[in-house]
Amino acid sequence: MSWRSQSYDELPALSVRGPELRSSLRIVTRAWMYGIVWLTCVSGSRVTDFSKMVGFDSFDIGLLTAVPFMATFSQLFAAILIERTGLRKYQFLHCATAHRLLWIPIALAPLALPIPSRLAVVMVLVLMAGSSFLASLSTPAWTTWMADLIPRRIRGRYFATRGIWSQAVSLVVVVLLGLLLDNYWPLFNRVAHLFGASLSQDEHTRDLSKLYLICAIFAVGALFGATDILHFLKIREVLPPPRKEPPPIDGPTRDFLKAYLWPFFSVLIDPLRDRVFRHYAGYGMTITFATSAAGWFYFVFSRDNLGFSNLATDMLFLMIAPLGVMVAAMMWGKFVDRWGRRPVLIVSTFGAGISVLPWLFATHETAHPQFVEAAVNWISAHAGALWGHPDAKWITPEMPVGAYLLAVISTTIGGVSWSGIALAQTGIVMGFSDGIGRSKSVAVIGVLTSVGGMLGGFAGGWLVQSLQGRPEFGPFHWGSIQACFLLSMLTCLGSIFWLMGMPDPGSAPVRVMLQQMRANFFTAIQSRWSYPFRIFGGRGEGDDPIRRRRARKR
Repeated sequence: MSWRSQSYDELPALSVRGPELRSSLRIVTRAWMYGIVWLTCVSGSRVTDFSKMVGFDSFDIGLLTAVPFMATFSQLFAAILIERTGLRKYQFLHCATAHRLLWIPIALAPLALPIPSRLAVVMVLVLMAGSSFLASLSTPAWTTWMADLIPRRIRGRYFATRGIWSQAVSLVVVVLLGLLLDNYWPLFNRVAHLFGASLSQDEHTRDLSKLYLICAIFAVGALFGATDILHFLKIREVLPPPRKEPPPIDGPTRDFLKAYLWPFFSVLIDPLRDRVFRHYAGYGMTITFATSAAGWFYFVFSRDNLGFSNLATDMLFLMIAPLGVMVAAMMWGKFVDRWGRRPVLIVSTFGAGISVLPWLFATHETAHPQFVEAAVNWISAHAGALWGHPDAKWITPEMPVGAYLLAVISTTIGGVSWSGIALAQTGIVMGFSDGIGRSKSVAVIGVLTSVGGMLGGFAGGWLVQSLQGRPEFGPFHWGSIQACFLLSMLTCLGSIFWLMGMPDPGSAPVRVMLQQMRANFFTAIQSRWSYPFRIFGGRGEGDDPIRRRRARKR
């Protein structure tokens, strides 16, 4: 049955309001709480460990970063389908469900192929490219559908609330998966003893057991991801406003162009006529380049260079950073609704660029405050005493505590900043989808920003691969990965120049937003600082100079 027939089995709505709207928004939030489990399972240190066991080298890891961006070109085809039918629901459901379920074959690939081998590397990359291709087909459909469903006046706050609920689920999953991967070998031995078997203690058996565990995590995550998508079956299809038809084409090649070339030409060219769109597309390309240039190398650097455990690494990127998102999401959502998207984007992009800086100073020799080690070990000794291990120490002298503290600062600033970027970008993309271009604008934004991501992935992989084995440079013995971080930071800060000239109707100047933020901050601090004095009469009404002047005038 075609998507169009399935959509019209249940009559599409011109708009969704009242109790039905509230119910639909709750479903969207609840669905992503399943989706965040999938995202947590297929990201983090698990992916880098999995890729290295399969046989990936540094350039392959850079290519792994670039694959999702290359697949985004399929959004052009998705936009043509939407423009021709005007319907989005079942295009999103079919493509997104297949995209999530493809992680099951990815999990099975190392079990069916020799590892490590180039054949396994190619097969995993092909499967991931197919999954990303299907995800890109579903993206314009979901974005334009949600733009018609969610009222513009509450989008910032709604997506902030949705992010807070989903990140709370993510924190629990991160801790469980980190503990599982760090303690998988004793767990496997206990299970083997229950069945009267014993496991070989060699390193190859341990690595193979860890690989099988990661494959199982991928498969379970795929099921949660499909459950996320199937929640949208309960939400009504919403008919978009009437679309602007493309201009007629004259000449002997009219039929050929109209049938085959005009849709792609129209999708690419029409949105680029808008100056606002060109500025935002340039910003998106640049900041996506910065993000993908470092990409998975943060995990590689944390695990291989600094020696963080699976749990410590996942806590950095999948727990501490989301905590920053949870703390700042509602604040950014209110700022977007009050002052607009452009000032939020400028401030948060500057923060994202600065957040890379601590990684340039993180080494095994980085000093750390001794009270941190003493406090943590005091807690571990008292906790261990409950289990009969009063000498337990969570921090030992060889652990890079100083480097981890710098990484915590970086991921905290990054989580807060990227929360603002994500909310402002969502508002801008949905703003474009409200206009005449609709799905065309969403698709072209995805394609153009993905060009930056693809180039960044290739550039990061090539830079790290080409500088490996070269002498270290700089006062902090920087190597190839630190050079990649430096490239990412400078490019991220450079993307702000695209925003300087980007019009955003209804937005306040950046300085106005910063002045209001500063005033609100000092007002909150002053009110709390002076509260005890007001209670005990330390500053009464008679001490107020303004009140005294008004009294003299009377």
